Amino acid sequence: MPPVAAKTTAAALAWKLLAAAMAEGVEHSRLLPFDLPEGAASAGLEARVPHEQLVALWEKVMRAVGDPGFPVRAGERSTPREYDAIGFACMTRATLGDALEQLVRFSRIWSNAGEWRVRHEPGTSALELYLADPHRLGERCGSESTMARLVTAGRFLTDSDLVPVAVRFRHPAPHDTSAHQRVFRAPIEWQASRTELVLTDAMLDLPLIKADPGLAAFFERHATEMLERFGEPVTVQHGVRRVVADELRRGVPSLEATAARLAMSGRTLRRRLADEGTTYQKVIDEVRCELARRYLRSDDLAVGAVAFLLGFSEPSTFHRAFKRWTGKTPLEFRAAAHPAA
Repeated sequence: MPPVAAKTTAAALAWKLLAAAMAEGVEHSRLLPFDLPEGAASAGLEARVPHEQLVALWEKVMRAVGDPGFPVRAGERSTPREYDAIGFACMTRATLGDALEQLVRFSRIWSNAGEWRVRHEPGTSALELYLADPHRLGERCGSESTMARLVTAGRFLTDSDLVPVAVRFRHPAPHDTSAHQRVFRAPIEWQASRTELVLTDAMLDLPLIKADPGLAAFFERHATEMLERFGEPVTVQHGVRRVVADELRRGVPSLEATAARLAMSGRTLRRRLADEGTTYQKVIDEVRCELARRYLRSDDLAVGAVAFLLGFSEPSTFHRAFKRWTGKTPLEFRAAAHPAA
Protein backbone atom coordinates (compact mmCIF):
# COMPACT_ATOMS: atom_id res chain seq x y z
CA MET A 1 0.00 0.00 0.00
CA PRO A 2 1.51 3.40 -0.94
CA PRO A 3 2.22 5.66 2.05
CA VAL A 4 -0.27 8.45 2.75
CA ALA A 5 1.53 11.77 2.37
CA ALA A 6 1.76 13.74 5.60
CA LYS A 7 -0.16 17.01 5.67
CA THR A 8 2.48 19.72 5.78
CA THR A 9 2.62 23.46 5.30
CA ALA A 10 5.47 25.85 4.54
CA ALA A 11 6.99 27.03 7.82
CA ALA A 12 7.12 30.50 6.27
CA LEU A 13 3.34 30.73 6.69
CA ALA A 14 3.73 30.17 10.42
CA TRP A 15 6.34 32.91 10.61
CA LYS A 16 4.03 35.29 8.75
CA LEU A 17 1.23 34.48 11.18
CA LEU A 18 3.52 35.12 14.15
CA ALA A 19 4.62 38.43 12.63
CA ALA A 20 1.01 39.51 12.02
CA ALA A 21 0.07 38.67 15.62
CA MET A 22 3.03 40.59 17.05
CA ALA A 23 2.16 43.55 14.81
CA GLU A 24 -1.14 43.67 16.69
CA GLY A 25 0.62 43.74 20.04
CA VAL A 26 0.62 40.05 20.97
CA GLU A 27 3.77 39.13 22.90
CA HIS A 28 5.71 36.25 21.37
CA SER A 29 5.87 34.50 24.75
CA ARG A 30 2.07 34.11 24.75
CA LEU A 31 2.30 31.90 21.66
CA LEU A 32 4.91 29.50 23.01
CA PRO A 33 5.75 26.67 22.90
CA PHE A 34 5.96 26.73 19.14
CA ASP A 35 8.82 24.88 17.46
CA LEU A 36 9.92 25.75 13.94
CA PRO A 37 12.69 24.16 11.88
CA GLU A 38 16.06 25.86 12.29
CA GLY A 39 16.45 28.55 9.64
CA ALA A 40 12.76 28.40 8.72
CA ALA A 41 12.40 32.17 8.80
CA SER A 42 14.75 32.53 5.81
CA ALA A 43 14.04 29.24 4.04
CA GLY A 44 11.16 30.44 1.89
CA LEU A 45 8.82 27.55 1.16
CA GLU A 46 11.52 24.91 1.62
CA ALA A 47 11.12 24.32 5.39
CA ARG A 48 7.95 22.42 6.34
CA VAL A 49 5.89 21.97 9.48
CA PRO A 50 2.98 19.59 10.13
CA HIS A 51 -0.21 21.35 9.06
CA GLU A 52 -1.71 20.56 12.46
CA GLN A 53 0.98 22.78 13.97
CA LEU A 54 -0.15 25.78 11.92
CA VAL A 55 -3.81 25.13 12.79
CA ALA A 56 -2.92 25.02 16.49
CA LEU A 57 -0.95 28.27 16.15
CA TRP A 58 -3.97 29.97 14.58
CA GLU A 59 -6.02 28.91 17.59
CA LYS A 60 -3.42 30.24 20.03
CA VAL A 61 -3.23 33.53 18.14
CA MET A 62 -7.01 33.94 18.13
CA ARG A 63 -7.19 33.37 21.87
CA ALA A 64 -4.46 35.99 22.35
CA VAL A 65 -5.87 38.56 19.91
CA GLY A 66 -9.53 38.07 20.80
CA ASP A 67 -10.74 39.75 17.60
CA PRO A 68 -12.56 37.82 14.83
CA GLY A 69 -11.36 40.39 12.30
CA PHE A 70 -7.71 39.43 12.77
CA PRO A 71 -7.59 36.69 10.05
CA VAL A 72 -8.66 39.03 7.25
CA ARG A 73 -6.39 41.82 8.49
CA ALA A 74 -3.48 39.36 8.46
CA GLY A 75 -4.42 38.33 4.92
CA GLU A 76 -4.54 41.87 3.56
CA ARG A 77 -1.06 42.61 4.94
CA SER A 78 0.59 40.10 2.60
CA THR A 79 1.75 40.57 -0.99
CA PRO A 80 2.36 37.94 -3.70
CA ARG A 81 6.13 38.50 -3.71
CA GLU A 82 6.26 37.16 -0.13
CA TYR A 83 5.41 33.67 -1.40
CA ASP A 84 8.61 32.79 -3.20
CA ALA A 85 8.29 30.92 -6.50
CA ILE A 86 4.51 30.57 -6.29
CA GLY A 87 4.02 34.31 -5.86
CA PHE A 88 6.34 35.22 -8.73
CA ALA A 89 4.94 32.47 -10.98
CA CYS A 90 1.52 34.06 -10.49
CA MET A 91 2.35 37.76 -10.60
CA THR A 92 4.33 37.58 -13.87
CA ARG A 93 1.51 35.97 -15.87
CA ALA A 94 -0.53 37.92 -18.41
CA THR A 95 -3.95 38.06 -16.71
CA LEU A 96 -5.55 37.50 -13.34
CA GLY A 97 -7.15 34.32 -14.66
CA ASP A 98 -3.72 33.04 -15.71
CA ALA A 99 -2.37 33.83 -12.24
CA LEU A 100 -5.16 31.89 -10.55
CA GLU A 101 -4.48 28.91 -12.81
CA GLN A 102 -0.88 28.95 -11.59
CA LEU A 103 -2.08 29.17 -8.00
CA VAL A 104 -4.22 26.05 -8.44
CA ARG A 105 -1.37 24.22 -10.15
CA PHE A 106 1.32 25.02 -7.57
CA SER A 107 -0.65 25.48 -4.35
CA ARG A 108 0.54 22.16 -2.90
CA ILE A 109 4.00 23.68 -2.53
CA TRP A 110 2.41 26.13 -0.11
CA SER A 111 0.40 23.44 1.70
CA ASN A 112 -0.91 19.99 0.83
CA ALA A 113 -3.60 20.09 3.53
CA GLY A 114 -6.23 21.62 1.29
CA GLU A 115 -7.23 21.41 -2.35
CA TRP A 116 -8.00 24.20 -4.79
CA ARG A 117 -10.61 23.71 -7.48
CA VAL A 118 -11.97 25.97 -10.23
CA ARG A 119 -15.65 25.84 -11.14
CA HIS A 120 -16.77 27.62 -14.31
CA GLU A 121 -20.30 28.90 -14.85
CA PRO A 122 -21.70 31.25 -17.52
CA GLY A 123 -20.07 34.64 -16.95
CA THR A 124 -18.28 33.71 -13.71
CA SER A 125 -15.70 31.36 -12.25
CA ALA A 126 -15.34 30.24 -8.65
CA LEU A 127 -12.02 29.45 -6.99
CA GLU A 128 -12.83 26.93 -4.24
CA LEU A 129 -10.65 26.01 -1.28
CA TYR A 130 -11.59 22.54 -0.09
CA LEU A 131 -10.69 21.55 3.49
CA ALA A 132 -11.73 18.27 5.09
CA ASP A 133 -12.51 19.96 8.43
CA PRO A 134 -13.61 23.53 7.60
CA HIS A 135 -15.40 24.09 10.93
CA ARG A 136 -12.39 23.87 13.21
CA LEU A 137 -11.35 27.31 14.51
CA GLY A 138 -7.81 27.19 13.12
CA GLU A 139 -9.00 26.05 9.68
CA ARG A 140 -11.79 28.67 9.66
CA CYS A 141 -9.31 31.45 10.38
CA GLY A 142 -6.85 30.13 7.82
CA SER A 143 -9.49 30.05 5.08
CA GLU A 144 -10.69 33.59 5.90
CA SER A 145 -7.12 34.87 5.83
CA THR A 146 -6.41 33.07 2.54
CA MET A 147 -9.46 34.58 0.84
CA ALA A 148 -8.47 38.05 2.08
CA ARG A 149 -4.96 37.43 0.76
CA LEU A 150 -6.33 36.49 -2.68
CA VAL A 151 -8.59 39.53 -2.97
CA THR A 152 -5.83 41.88 -1.81
CA ALA A 153 -3.37 40.26 -4.23
CA GLY A 154 -5.88 40.59 -7.07
CA ARG A 155 -6.18 44.33 -6.44
CA PHE A 156 -2.41 44.72 -6.20
CA LEU A 157 -1.61 42.70 -9.32
CA THR A 158 -4.23 44.40 -11.52
CA ASP A 159 -3.96 47.88 -9.97
CA SER A 160 -7.75 47.89 -9.78
CA ASP A 161 -10.48 48.17 -7.18
CA LEU A 162 -11.38 44.48 -7.56
CA VAL A 163 -14.67 43.57 -5.85
CA PRO A 164 -15.63 39.87 -6.08
CA VAL A 165 -19.11 38.74 -7.06
CA ALA A 166 -19.25 36.81 -3.78
CA VAL A 167 -17.09 35.34 -1.04
CA ARG A 168 -18.41 32.16 0.57
CA PHE A 169 -17.41 30.17 3.63
CA ARG A 170 -18.63 26.77 4.79
CA HIS A 171 -18.40 27.77 8.45
CA PRO A 172 -20.73 30.08 10.42
CA ALA A 173 -20.10 33.81 10.66
CA PRO A 174 -18.04 35.12 13.60
CA HIS A 175 -19.83 37.46 15.99
CA ASP A 176 -18.31 40.53 14.30
CA THR A 177 -17.86 40.63 10.51
CA SER A 178 -17.08 44.32 10.09
CA ALA A 179 -13.44 43.64 9.13
CA HIS A 180 -14.57 41.07 6.57
CA GLN A 181 -16.97 43.56 5.00
CA ARG A 182 -14.24 46.22 4.87
CA VAL A 183 -11.70 43.93 3.20
CA PHE A 184 -13.91 42.04 0.75
CA ARG A 185 -16.44 44.84 -0.04
CA ALA A 186 -18.60 42.07 -1.52
CA PRO A 187 -21.54 39.87 -0.50
CA ILE A 188 -20.30 37.30 2.04
CA GLU A 189 -22.19 34.03 2.45
CA TRP A 190 -21.68 32.02 5.63
CA GLN A 191 -22.50 28.33 6.13
CA ALA A 192 -22.39 27.96 2.36
CA SER A 193 -21.90 24.65 0.58
CA ARG A 194 -18.38 25.70 -0.46
CA THR A 195 -15.57 28.00 0.63
CA GLU A 196 -14.88 29.96 -2.53
CA LEU A 197 -14.17 33.26 -4.24
CA VAL A 198 -16.43 34.11 -7.21
CA LEU A 199 -15.16 36.41 -9.97
CA THR A 200 -16.59 37.52 -13.32
CA ASP A 201 -14.96 36.61 -16.62
CA ALA A 202 -14.11 40.30 -17.08
CA MET A 203 -12.19 40.27 -13.79
CA LEU A 204 -10.26 37.18 -14.84
CA ASP A 205 -9.28 38.94 -18.09
CA LEU A 206 -7.73 41.91 -16.25
CA PRO A 207 -4.06 42.32 -17.26
CA LEU A 208 -1.38 42.09 -14.57
CA ILE A 209 0.84 45.11 -14.11
CA LYS A 210 3.91 42.90 -13.45
CA ALA A 211 3.35 40.64 -16.48
CA ASP A 212 6.60 39.40 -18.03
CA PRO A 213 6.54 36.30 -20.29
CA GLY A 214 10.25 35.58 -19.83
CA LEU A 215 10.14 35.77 -16.05
CA ALA A 216 6.86 33.84 -16.02
CA ALA A 217 8.53 30.93 -17.85
CA PHE A 218 11.52 31.02 -15.48
CA PHE A 219 9.42 31.00 -12.30
CA GLU A 220 7.11 28.34 -13.72
CA ARG A 221 10.10 26.03 -14.19
CA HIS A 222 11.31 26.78 -10.68
CA ALA A 223 7.85 26.15 -9.18
CA THR A 224 7.55 22.91 -11.15
CA GLU A 225 10.82 21.67 -9.64
CA MET A 226 9.57 22.57 -6.16
CA LEU A 227 6.28 20.80 -6.82
CA GLU A 228 8.18 17.63 -7.66
CA ARG A 229 9.93 17.82 -4.29
CA PHE A 230 6.93 18.76 -2.13
CA GLY A 231 3.84 17.78 -4.11
CA GLU A 232 1.73 14.87 -2.90
CA PRO A 233 1.01 12.33 -5.63
CA VAL A 234 -2.67 12.34 -6.52
CA THR A 235 -4.08 8.86 -5.96
CA VAL A 236 -7.56 7.48 -6.35
CA GLN A 237 -7.66 7.22 -2.54
CA HIS A 238 -7.14 10.97 -2.36
CA GLY A 239 -10.16 11.60 -4.56
CA VAL A 240 -12.31 9.13 -2.64
CA ARG A 241 -11.35 10.74 0.69
CA ARG A 242 -12.35 14.15 -0.65
CA VAL A 243 -15.75 12.96 -1.89
CA VAL A 244 -16.52 10.98 1.27
CA ALA A 245 -15.57 13.85 3.60
CA ASP A 246 -17.75 16.19 1.54
CA GLU A 247 -20.79 13.91 1.69
CA LEU A 248 -20.70 12.43 5.22
CA ARG A 249 -23.15 14.89 6.75
CA ARG A 250 -25.71 13.64 4.25
CA GLY A 251 -24.81 10.01 4.90
CA VAL A 252 -22.11 7.69 3.63
CA PRO A 253 -22.05 7.82 -0.18
CA SER A 254 -22.26 4.53 -2.02
CA LEU A 255 -19.28 3.30 -3.99
CA GLU A 256 -21.23 3.88 -7.20
CA ALA A 257 -22.07 7.48 -6.25
CA THR A 258 -18.45 8.22 -5.39
CA ALA A 259 -17.26 6.61 -8.61
CA ALA A 260 -19.65 8.83 -10.58
CA ARG A 261 -18.21 11.92 -8.84
CA LEU A 262 -14.75 10.75 -9.92
CA ALA A 263 -15.89 10.12 -13.52
CA MET A 264 -15.40 6.35 -13.48
CA SER A 265 -17.45 3.19 -13.06
CA GLY A 266 -17.89 1.42 -9.74
CA ARG A 267 -15.94 -1.56 -11.05
CA THR A 268 -13.03 0.68 -12.10
CA LEU A 269 -12.99 2.45 -8.75
CA ARG A 270 -12.94 -0.87 -6.88
CA ARG A 271 -10.09 -2.16 -9.07
CA ARG A 272 -7.99 1.01 -8.77
CA LEU A 273 -8.37 1.06 -4.99
CA ALA A 274 -7.27 -2.58 -4.92
CA ASP A 275 -4.21 -1.61 -7.00
CA GLU A 276 -3.38 0.93 -4.27
CA GLY A 277 -3.74 -1.74 -1.60
CA THR A 278 -6.99 -0.63 -0.02
CA THR A 279 -10.79 -0.90 -0.25
CA TYR A 280 -13.65 1.57 -0.36
CA GLN A 281 -14.78 0.63 3.15
CA LYS A 282 -11.28 1.03 4.52
CA VAL A 283 -11.00 4.54 3.08
CA ILE A 284 -14.39 5.45 4.59
CA ASP A 285 -13.24 4.19 8.00
CA GLU A 286 -9.99 6.18 7.73
CA VAL A 287 -11.83 9.39 6.86
CA ARG A 288 -14.36 8.90 9.65
CA CYS A 289 -11.66 8.10 12.19
CA GLU A 290 -9.57 11.13 11.22
CA LEU A 291 -12.54 13.50 11.41
CA ALA A 292 -13.78 11.94 14.65
CA ARG A 293 -10.42 12.56 16.32
CA ARG A 294 -10.48 16.19 15.18
CA TYR A 295 -14.03 16.80 16.33
CA LEU A 296 -13.51 15.11 19.70
CA ARG A 297 -10.43 17.23 20.47
CA SER A 298 -12.82 20.18 20.60
CA ASP A 299 -15.29 20.64 23.44
CA ASP A 300 -17.70 22.45 21.10
CA LEU A 301 -19.47 19.31 19.86
CA ALA A 302 -21.37 16.71 21.84
CA VAL A 303 -20.55 13.10 21.00
CA GLY A 304 -23.99 12.66 19.47
CA ALA A 305 -23.35 15.61 17.16
CA VAL A 306 -20.03 14.10 16.11
CA ALA A 307 -21.80 10.85 15.26
CA PHE A 308 -24.30 12.77 13.12
CA LEU A 309 -21.56 14.71 11.30
CA LEU A 310 -19.85 11.44 10.44
CA GLY A 311 -22.97 9.92 8.93
CA PHE A 312 -23.87 7.48 11.74
CA SER A 313 -27.58 6.92 12.26
CA GLU A 314 -27.14 6.18 15.99
CA PRO A 315 -24.56 7.37 18.56
CA SER A 316 -24.19 3.79 19.79
CA THR A 317 -23.01 2.68 16.34
CA PHE A 318 -20.43 5.46 16.37
CA HIS A 319 -19.27 4.42 19.86
CA ARG A 320 -18.63 0.85 18.71
CA ALA A 321 -16.86 1.95 15.53
CA PHE A 322 -14.62 4.44 17.35
CA LYS A 323 -13.68 1.83 19.96
CA ARG A 324 -12.77 -0.55 17.14
CA TRP A 325 -10.63 2.10 15.41
CA THR A 326 -8.79 3.50 18.42
CA GLY A 327 -9.25 1.14 21.37
CA LYS A 328 -10.99 3.96 23.30
CA THR A 329 -14.55 5.17 23.58
CA PRO A 330 -15.22 8.72 22.31
CA LEU A 331 -15.44 10.03 25.89
CA GLU A 332 -12.19 8.30 26.88
CA PHE A 333 -10.46 9.82 23.85
CA ARG A 334 -11.82 13.30 24.68
CA ALA A 335 -10.72 12.99 28.30
CA ALA A 336 -7.21 11.99 27.22
CA ALA A 337 -7.07 14.96 24.83
CA HIS A 338 -8.05 17.34 27.65
CA PRO A 339 -6.39 16.03 30.83
CA ALA A 340 -7.40 17.69 34.07
CA ALA A 341 -5.02 20.45 35.13
